[in-house]
Amino acid sequence: MPEKLINVIKYKNPRCITSIEQEIVHEYRLVDKEAKIYRCVYCGAEYAVK
Repeated sequence: MPEKLINVIKYKNPRCITSIEQEIVHEYRLVDKEAKIYRCVYCGAEYAVK
């Protein structure tokens, strides 16, 4: 699992700056390697990889 994902996950959180500003990249960091959970660096939304 990579430590960082850029423009791979396109999560639609209406409160996230990436939903408003089109030029901002979608950046997620790995927070739990075993559970395969990534967290948005801007809003903190979590995304679990299946």
